[in-house]
Amino acid sequence: MNKHPLDVTAIAVALGALGFGIVLILSPMLDARFVQPILAGVLAVAGTTALLASRLGRKTKTTPIERNRP
Repeated sequence: MNKHPLDVTAIAVALGALGFGIVLILSPMLDARFVQPILAGVLAVAGTTALLASRLGRKTKTTPIERNRP
């Protein structure tokens, strides 16, 4: 299994947690009907970032046979 230089799961969880924390801190200043869509957007951005990081971090796929060739 290839190990990515960045732990994509940790990045996604950290982005989600930061986004939730910021929205919850700022929620008294926001209208209540906007909090849920903002939180959904934060999750979407965190997921998209993790997906892009995992796709961009991959190199070309090789089979185990190709890797063991001299």
